[in-house]
Order: sequence, then C-alpha cells, then structure tokens
Amino acid sequence: MKKTGVTLLAFLAFSYSTATAEKIAFPDEDAPLFSITIPDSWTPEYDDEGTLEAEDADGHSYLAVWEEDTETELSSVGEDIDELLAEYATDVKVTGEPEPITLAGMPGLVFAGTAK
Repeated sequence: MKKTGVTLLAFLAFSYSTATAEKIAFPDEDAPLFSITIPDSWTPEYDDEGTLEAEDADGHSYLAVWEEDTETELSSVGEDIDELLAEYATDVKVTGEPEPITLAGMPGLVFAGTAK
C-alpha cells in the first residue's frame, strides 16, 4: 500500500524564532519522509496516533503533521477540519475548498479561513 504524507499546518498566529531550532525526522528517525525544523522554544511531541504536534511557548501558534495511508483518507481531512481545530480555536470558518499542494514531493492540502 502506498502511503501518502499529509502536512496540515494549522497556524493560529504566526511567530517564528530562528535563534535555535530542533530538526525532527517525520514520521521517525529510522524511516523519515522528511525533516522539519521546529524552534527550541516550541514543545514538539508525538501523540499516541503518531501525530507530531508542536506549540509555541505562548500558545499562539500550533503545528500538526501526520501521515495518511490512502488518498481517500487525505481527501476526508477537509470534512474534519473544524473538529481537528476545535481544541485550539473557536469559530473556525473555512473559506472555499481545500487547495491541493505538493510539498517536498508529497501531496497535501492547504485550508484558508479564519478562527478565534
């Protein structure tokens, strides 16, 4: 089965520091699809389903990266975006349809919208 990498970057606000950073291989060091550099002031960790999550020290920015097994799962992300962001934002409003993107040779989706 071909695995499809999905990168969902949910930035609730943008703040980035290049002072120091940690390079993390995703999904793991032994078989990485890609690596991502996360500022040291953020708190990256994997949840029990293998999702890499990171949040800045102030809680203003959030990043989630996970891998989907099929194209069908990838296309269903758009239907679940409100639920995915509910823990971090309120009044989530996605405008339009998710736009396909290729990031580092991997397919993904970009969502535009607003939230509080």
